[in-house]
Amino acid sequence: MGSGSESRRHPTRGRGRAACCGHAHSPSPAVVLDIADAIGPRYRALVALAALGGLRTGEMLGLRRSDIDTLRGTVSVARQVQEIAGQRVLVDAAKTDAGRRVVALPASVMSELVEHMSRYSQPGQSGAVFTNPEGGPVRRASLYAAFQEACAKVGAPPGLHIHDLRHHAATVMARMPGITTKELMSRIGHKSPRAALIYQHATQERDKAIADFLDAQLAGVDRRQDAAVIDMPRRQSTN
Repeated sequence: MGSGSESRRHPTRGRGRAACCGHAHSPSPAVVLDIADAIGPRYRALVALAALGGLRTGEMLGLRRSDIDTLRGTVSVARQVQEIAGQRVLVDAAKTDAGRRVVALPASVMSELVEHMSRYSQPGQSGAVFTNPEGGPVRRASLYAAFQEACAKVGAPPGLHIHDLRHHAATVMARMPGITTKELMSRIGHKSPRAALIYQHATQERDKAIADFLDAQLAGVDRRQDAAVIDMPRRQSTN
């Protein structure tokens, strides 16, 4: 976690190929980080992971400690949590539209995730990464309520939904010079039967380059002085 005296920067809003992800709203980078501040430490890493890693809500709620590779800075998407008739159901990611994938994370997001796991995740390699205040599984209704409360605190645009954080991720990724549609689609986990015939998975090396680009973009937005989330280098004064 960074100190409150540091000024942080973050990616600017973009357009174009991110539209493939099908979301109507893309929150501004400053709003995303303000929401991460306002939602509190238990769900702060989840907001960062959605907004810069592009994971779906169900994918994040299905994460286990064994899915987080801190050495390589990656997260493995292997399953989703769905709620059917009020029951929590784990679904193999290979059976979903997204499929299994490994996503390289910006160093700043991995740092948030590591700190989160030290405080909130269940013990053991099979322990859930994200938990409720009692240490059990997170229910979507509770998460959505916390997200909406955080949005209200920071004056986020009306109608903003937690799924729009994925759109923010795709929008920022699409700004990377030279990124291809197949790389964006692979990283965000968005594919269809038609797309599966057209697009190939991005290489791990290229995926890491995308994560490094996201880190560089994080250094690009002014933050208020008391911002508590996502540790970034001090901005050099031009005065």
